[in-house]
Parts: sequence; structure tokens; C-alpha cells
Amino acid sequence: MKLQGMSIVFALVIVPLILVLSYYIGLQVDTIELQTEYDSKLLDSTYDAMAAFELNTANEDLSTVSDSLRTIIEASYNVFINNLATNLGMSNANKSYVEPFIPAVLFTLYDGYYICAPTKVPTVLTDSNGNAVSVGDKGVSGASGNYQYDEDAETYLSGDVGQDYGQLLYLKDSGTNTYTADINQAKLETKNVLKTYMPYSARYVGTNYDLTMIYTLDNYVTVEGNIGNVYYTKSGYLIPTNNVTINISELNDTSYSTQIIAYSQKNIQELIENRQAKIEVVINDGTNTTITLNKGNSKASLETKMNVLKNALEDAQESWYSMWDAENKSVISGSNVNDAAVIATREKYRDENFFINLRDTYGVTGIDINWANRFAATETSTNPAKDMEIILDEFIDVLEKEITNTQYELDLISSVVYYSKAYIFSSWVKDYLCDASKGCNVIEDDLVEVSGQVYTTMKGIESLEFDFNTGSQVFNFNGTEPVSVTEIPTDSPFYQHKLDVIKMSIQYNLNLAMSTYNNDESYLFEYEMPVIQSSEWERILTNISITSFMQGVKCGLKTYNNYKIVSSTNNDIMVLPEDIYYVKKENFNDESSEYHKINCDKILKNDSADSEYIAFSSKEVKYDKIYNKTRSYMLYEYDHKNYACYDCINDGNYFNYDTTGDGHADAQVNIFDTTDTAHASYSNLRKAYYIGVAKERNDTYKMNAVINSQGYEILKYSKADSARGSSLGVDRIEAIEIAIGTIYSQNASIRSVLYTFDYGGATNLSNDNYSVATNNSSNNSTQSLKISVIPGKPTGTGSFSIGNLKPVCQDSEGNSFENEVINPNNGENAVEQFKNAIKYIRVIYK
Repeated sequence: MKLQGMSIVFALVIVPLILVLSYYIGLQVDTIELQTEYDSKLLDSTYDAMAAFELNTANEDLSTVSDSLRTIIEASYNVFINNLATNLGMSNANKSYVEPFIPAVLFTLYDGYYICAPTKVPTVLTDSNGNAVSVGDKGVSGASGNYQYDEDAETYLSGDVGQDYGQLLYLKDSGTNTYTADINQAKLETKNVLKTYMPYSARYVGTNYDLTMIYTLDNYVTVEGNIGNVYYTKSGYLIPTNNVTINISELNDTSYSTQIIAYSQKNIQELIENRQAKIEVVINDGTNTTITLNKGNSKASLETKMNVLKNALEDAQESWYSMWDAENKSVISGSNVNDAAVIATREKYRDENFFINLRDTYGVTGIDINWANRFAATETSTNPAKDMEIILDEFIDVLEKEITNTQYELDLISSVVYYSKAYIFSSWVKDYLCDASKGCNVIEDDLVEVSGQVYTTMKGIESLEFDFNTGSQVFNFNGTEPVSVTEIPTDSPFYQHKLDVIKMSIQYNLNLAMSTYNNDESYLFEYEMPVIQSSEWERILTNISITSFMQGVKCGLKTYNNYKIVSSTNNDIMVLPEDIYYVKKENFNDESSEYHKINCDKILKNDSADSEYIAFSSKEVKYDKIYNKTRSYMLYEYDHKNYACYDCINDGNYFNYDTTGDGHADAQVNIFDTTDTAHASYSNLRKAYYIGVAKERNDTYKMNAVINSQGYEILKYSKADSARGSSLGVDRIEAIEIAIGTIYSQNASIRSVLYTFDYGGATNLSNDNYSVATNNSSNNSTQSLKISVIPGKPTGTGSFSIGNLKPVCQDSEGNSFENEVINPNNGENAVEQFKNAIKYIRVIYK
């Protein structure tokens, strides 16, 4: 081809093609830039929503109660949608334009989740201030089914409006400016609404059991349902019981058992918090790390002491600040001995009784009446303000040290309660959910529902690939990857099953929400559940998180479809072990000391044989500042004055261990690694970890926690079947509730009698006497007695029966009264009457 021909071809074909490709590539670049911008705005808005959630839970005492928590979630969603509208260049008023592109926002919480998604709702009539209008309000006229509303009118409905009065008014589906009180005739509109809270639950039905498990993001489990004739409502933490031993000694009441398994969770918590025994938690981690709680002041008295000490510290700090001038620059000159601040402080602390009370009532170490004399002596001092400041400095140091010691003691109590209750619950799970001879053996094949949805319907969804028909035991804790010996391994069958249940529930309900949106609305874009990657599921299911979905927005050459996940480490609902910081007890609240994570190089190097540590969560540090507008000084106070370690607060981005032997640190030290030659030297740090994690978990409110973790069985009795036995042995009994009819007395002056109860060869099932009214006015009357059985009595594995229950009757002075109280109808004495008057027995199991 000649040059002229090639030039023509180039001009007519190649150049336009280059221009078109250049234009297309430019559009692709613009599309990518716009998508990146949308990603950034969606992520920023999700972060804002999480910040609002964290802030509200940190400053709301009832943040973990379901109703209050729902309000916090709604506020968090409003922050998300308003900020997204603003980030996209719209005002908050245009959030109605943005919402159609948000098919769902997922809030994964500790033991369940919320989904905010579009829903058809009736259009409620509101006035100009946004208040709902009801039948009978000013300005409403018309009749039932055809109401009108004029906000400026001063008239009210006349005549009888029947059942409509007080009902909300809805826009009618058949017209405009006409309203109805009948919700079935209301016009529906699409709004993004927070749906019902969904627990992470699964139901299992076997040959002799029907149980519902509510899982959590960690190892707390709630169990409800029947095993045979026994109905259980139990909850607790799961721990490997073969790695933890609980020793009980020095009991105040020697009739109590020294075996941890003899107690219910409620019994052991009361025993520990009342400090009625010495408790040792021995953890088999290679060095048998031991947490010891000696007998002493009860938890309630320590909490009272803590409040008194904190109030005394606050007063002392305010007095100290009052020694400074208005600009807080220099100490008040000593030339004016009658300065108001000095006089007020002196009068406050010259009373000996104040210090005697701290010493004798609350046991504050280093306090005596000499403190009052020292404060009083400043009256004749040459520099009273300076001397007062010095004394206050010393007094503040004493109070802070006592507060730290008291806090450590409270932490010990909480940690011992955690391990003891977890041991009892885990032992019950091992015996009754993993052993068919005692209770049942829960297997995956018996799963029939997930979060209330029938499992067979969920299997039909193509994107759900979980198979629960494996024959695998649900509560199988065998694994190779435990964080520590006190934790369930993350690669155990139980852990994987729990995650699969949670993921299936979330996927199913997100799919349902989005498909319902597609069916109800005629948008050009079809909303669908995206495929969430395994690494992203790990983020969602490791901690509290918000996942926001945005779909259908025009984005250059494509339609935007993406989601963003933001996790929380500073909420008031859940604490992960890696979000806990530690500081030596003697350095707690010392402004010159740092707090660290448990494997920080600095804390490893400064550990010593006698070190004890105070632990606290990252949330406590982030939301530590407290404002008090009533103060003239110290408007802000901080409970945690230690500085943060730079390495620790940067997501643990530091290395202190050489795994390859090349002289360069390339990993973090694992203080739980028994193969490490330095393992024994980390025993104090492991103890600090065990106490810190246990304390945080024990003190965190659980919305699905069962108040009384127990089982019960109803036994009906008659004289003919008094030997009928309970399903479980007497060693499992925590209490016995007895409903009885009338007890008669020939002596009308005897209004009640006292009973105590033995069982078989055991004596004193309970330390209490039980009063029973006599000569009730009606033969159909029923009285109820609850016998709280002393832990460890009775013993043995045989069934409970009324034949072995031995009531002993006495009068109010303790004299035997068995033969004096006689049934005139059949001559029965008090004991015989009692057994024959039993209507039913409710046996409560541990």
C-alpha cells in the first residue's frame, strides 16, 4: 500500500479508534476514581456510626439492656445515614434520597444482631413539628374511615367516635388528605427500619431432648429446653475443665462441701463474694499458676469502701487545687495565713473522727489521728498554704494506694467468681450435653432451626453452603490452637460450628431483607447479598461490628455495589483479651508510668518475681475523661493516669522474639508457649492475664444471661406413690420447692408450726426453719416452701423421693410438736400430715 493510502487509513480508522479508546480509558479511570470516592465516603460514614455507638454505650449505664441498646443502635444508624448524605454532597434533609441505595446495615453485637433494612410501614399523619396526630386531637374532623386534618383549626371532633378515639391516623391508601384509624386501610411507604433483634441461636431436637442454644462472639452459651423430664435454663462460660482446678478450704460453715462441683453457680458466687472461704484457682499451664483469694471483706463492703475512698480522694484533690491561685500558676503566698482556701481545708481535716473512721471502719493503711494534728498545726505555720499542700500530697498518695489495693482485691474476687462459675457450667455441659447416659449427646444432625428459621428452608438458599448433617458432636472442644489453656481452641469443632450457625443466620436474614426489597420496589437495580470473604467474616464475628451495604448508585460506566466493615474495640458490651492493658499495681495511676499489652517487650523486661498487675480495657482509657460542671476546680478528672505505651497502642505493631535465629526479632513473644525456654519466667504475666480477662468477662453485662442457671422438674405426689423418684440424683439438687395443702391443729391458738428437713442419712438439708400456717380457712389453699439445700447435702447419685424426706416439727420455742398437732379427720400427727398434704414438688437442680 502506498504512503498516501496508509495515511488515509490512519486518518479514517486508526485515529478515531485511538480517540475512542482514549475516551473509554478516561471513562474507566473516572469510574475507578468515583468508586474509590464512594468507598471512602461509605467507610467514613460507617466509622462515624461506630464512634456514635461506642460513645453512647460508654456513657449510658443501661447500654446493655435490650430496650436502651435498641435506641443506641437507632441513633448509630441515623448518624450513618445523615453523614453519608452529607459526604455525598447532600444535606441531612436529603437522607430520604440516600436510603433507597442502602439495602441493609448489619449490627453484629455480642449475642445477636440487628438489621436495618427497607420495610413497608403505614404512613402516619404528623403535624409540622413531627408529632403523630391521633383521633380526638385538635384540628381533626370527619368520621370513622374518612378523617380530615387542619393543623390551624381550633376545633375538636364532636360526637362519639367509638373505638377510634386516641388511635393514630394514617394516610388512606385510596386517596390524599383523607385519613383513617384502621391500619389495614393505610397507605404503605418504604422506610429503613431496625428489625427485631435476632439472637445467635440454634435449636436441636433429639430422641430425648429439645434444646435451644444461644451462642455469643466468645464462649458464653445459654441453654434452654428439655432433657427428658427436666427443663433447663442455664448459661455460662465454657473453659477446658481439665486445665483448671478449684480448691475450697477454711470454710466458715463446715457443713458446706469443699468440692466445687457440689455448688451451683449462684451458691459459689455467694460464697466467694461473701469471702466465706479460701478459694484457689490452679491453672495447669506448665507452672500451675495459682490465683488465691483469702477470706476477708465481702465484695459489697469493698465496693462501699471504694466509694468512700474515691469521695475522700476527690475532696482532697479539690482542696489541693484550691491552694493555687486563679490562674493555676503558683502556690498561694504564705504571707496570708487567713486565706479562705487554707482555713476551709484546715477545718475539714482537723477532725480526728474523720481519720479514725477511715482507719477503723475501712481499714485504710497508714491512717491515724496524727493526720488531724498535722492539718491543725498549719494554723501556726509560717507558710500554711505550702505546708497544707505537702500534707495533702501525702494524704492523696495514701488514698490512691488504698484505692489501688482495694481495686486489685475486687479484681481477684471477680476473676475467681468467673473461673468457679465457668468450671461448674462447663462440667455440666460435659456431663449432660456430651454423655447420653447422663443427659444427651447433642450432634449437628439434630439441628432443626437457626435463629427461629427452620433449617430445611435455609438449606435451599444457594449461597448457604453449610452442612450440619455431619454426625459431629456440637460440644467437642478438642483443638490445637488455644490462645491460652483457659480458652476453647479456635480450631475446635464447637468453635467452628458456632461460627457456622452465626454466619448462616446472618446470611439468611440479609438475603431475606434484600430479596423482600426487590419484590416490593421497582428499581432498575436488583439488590442482592454479596459474597463476604472468610477474612471479612472473621472481622465481623470477632468483635462488635457494623457492616454497611450500598448498592445501585450510578458510578460512571458501572453501578456501585460494595460494603464496608468497621469493628469496635472500645464498647461496653464485649472485651477481647487483646484489648486489655496492664500496669504494675504499684504504678497504677502514676503519671510517670506506662500501661502495656501483656506481651510488650517493656513489660516483659520489667517483670519481677513478686510483681502484681492491675488490668483494664481499652474502653476505660478512651472514655476516661469525666466532666463535672459543679466544680470550680478540676472540671475534668481521669481514672487512668498512666501514659500509653506507643508500641502497644499501634495495634501491637512490634516484634520482640526471634523465630528464625538470625538475630532479628520477627514475632511477638507468646507467654503461653510451653516450648519457650523462658516460659517459667512469664508466670506472673500469665497470672495477670488470667485475672484481667476473667475480671472483664465476669463484670460485663450479659443480655441473655439466665438469672438462676438451673434445671427443674415437677413431681406430683399422692399417698399411694410417695416413693416416686426424681430423674436426677440427689447430688444434683440445689433446692426443693414444696406446695402443700392444709395442716390442722386441735389447738386453735396454734397459728403456725416450724419444720426442719433431713434427707436419708444426711441432716440439716438447710440451716433454716420453715413456718407453715395451720387451720387454713379453705381446704383448697396452698402454701409453698423453698428448701435451699446446703451444697454437698444430700450425697449420692440415687433418685430423690418423698419417702426419704424427713420433716421435723417444732413449736416456736424449739420444742418437739409432732404429736400435738393432730388432724381431727384421721388422727395424723404433724409429720404425717405434711407428707400427705403435698400437692407437688419442684426439684431444682444445679
